[in-house]
Amino acid sequence: MSASMLCRLGRRVPLLRLAGPLLVVLLAIPAASRGQVGGVSFDAGGVVRLAPPLSPAELQLARQRLAEPSPRVARESPCRVISLRRLESALSEHLERMGPEGWDQLPPDLRYLAGLNRIDWVLVRPGQSDVWLAGPAGAWESDDTGNPLASRGGRPPLELDDLLVAVRYAFPVGETDDFIGCSIDPTPEGLAAVERLLQKQRRVDAASSGTLARSLEQAAGPQAITLFGVAGETRFAQKLVSADYRLKRLALGHDPAPVPGWRNSLDLLAQRGAGRVPQQRWWFAPSATALRVSPERDAWRIDPEPLEIATARRSAAGEPDTPATREARQFAELATRLLPEVAARVPIFAELQNLLALALAAEITREAAGRSANAWQPDLLRDSRRCPTRRVAVPRSTPPLAQVRPGAKGAWISTVSGGVEFRPDTLVSEARELAGTETRPPVADPPPSAADWWWEATPDPTGTN
Repeated sequence: MSASMLCRLGRRVPLLRLAGPLLVVLLAIPAASRGQVGGVSFDAGGVVRLAPPLSPAELQLARQRLAEPSPRVARESPCRVISLRRLESALSEHLERMGPEGWDQLPPDLRYLAGLNRIDWVLVRPGQSDVWLAGPAGAWESDDTGNPLASRGGRPPLELDDLLVAVRYAFPVGETDDFIGCSIDPTPEGLAAVERLLQKQRRVDAASSGTLARSLEQAAGPQAITLFGVAGETRFAQKLVSADYRLKRLALGHDPAPVPGWRNSLDLLAQRGAGRVPQQRWWFAPSATALRVSPERDAWRIDPEPLEIATARRSAAGEPDTPATREARQFAELATRLLPEVAARVPIFAELQNLLALALAAEITREAAGRSANAWQPDLLRDSRRCPTRRVAVPRSTPPLAQVRPGAKGAWISTVSGGVEFRPDTLVSEARELAGTETRPPVADPPPSAADWWWEATPDPTGTN
C-alpha cells in the first residue's frame, strides 16, 4: 500500500498500559441496513452498520423482488463469453426501445451480465473491434440477506452497474484518483477525546472492561470513510466499504470464525507479553499473480483467487510503511491463505474479487485501445447521462467499536485500520507472461447474429482449464 494511502488510513492512537491480563482494541467499523450489501447496511445519512437479519416477511419480499434469469442464461456453464461491443449495442437498443423508463426496467440477463459469476479471461479481439469476458455462469437466487448468489457454487453474479463504474474509472472524463479503494479513519477530534479518556484511566480489570469499552466508543465518535476512484453513490463503493468492514470484524473477533483454522488478531496479540501494540492495518490488495498475459497481449488470465491481505503499521514517529509486527504478519498470512474458503462463506469477499476483475477488464480495454486503432472502445458504457448507475446512499461514516479481551499478560490499547487498494493500470502494465504450459484461453466462435451478445465456449482445448 502506498505511503499516501497509509497516511489516510488512520493515525496512531495514544497507548495505555493496563493492569492485569486484558487486551483492549478500539476499532472503527462500517455498518448495514434493509438495502444491505454483504450483510452491511447504509442509511440515508451514510452511516454504515452491521445489518440485522431480515425477518421472514422481509426475506420473502426480497426474494420476490429479485428477478430471475431467462431459461437460457439459467443453464449452468463452465465457460460463458460476453462480447462487450455487443453488450453495449444490446443495452443501447433496450434504452431506445423503452425510453426514459428503460434503465429501471433492465432485463435481469443484462443487469447480471448473463449470469457470469467470475471473469477468468479477458480476450482482446482487434480484428472484430471487440473485447470478450469469459468465465463460469448460470442461474442465481437470493441468499438470506436478499442479495443474489449463483445457484451452484454460491458466488455473486457480476453486475452491469459495477462494470459501468469500472469502465468510467479506466476512461475518465476528468481527473481521478490513481487507485480504486476506500479507507476508514478516526477523526482528529475523536483521537483527542480518546487520549483524554486514557490519560484519566489508571487501572482496568475484567469487571470494568465493559464500561471502558462503552466509554471508548463514546469518546472516539464516528469514523470517516474516504473513497478513491469511484463515485460514492454507487453499489461499487458500498461493496468496497462492506468488504473492508467485514474483514475488520473478523480480524478483531467480533464475528465467529468463518472456517476451521481461522484465528483473529486478538487471539494472536493475546499471546504477547506486556508492551506497546503499534497501530496495525490490514487491507485488501491484488496478489502478485492476479493477472497474467499472453505474449501477444490479447489473452489475459485473471487468477480465480486474485486477492491477498496486506499489512503494515506506522512507527511512533508517524512514518508509514514500517514493517508490521509479527502478529500482524501472522494474521495477514493466515487470512490470505484461508481467503478462498472464507469467500465461499462471506460472499462480499467474492464480490470484491469480481470488482477487481471488472476493473482489470476495463483497464485491459483501455490499454488495447492505446495499442491499436482497430481496438474497441466503450461509448454508451462511458456515458453517465445516457447510462446512469443506480444511486444508493453514499458511505460516509461508521460508529466505533471497542473490544476488550483477556490476554496472557498486560497489554496496550491500539486502533486498527484498513481499506482496499486496487491499481489496475499497474497490474496490467506489470502482468507477467503466461507460460506455455499454463491454461490456454477458451475456444469461442461468436454467433453470426450481432444481437447475441453472449454465448457458450469450450473452456480449454487442452483440458487443463
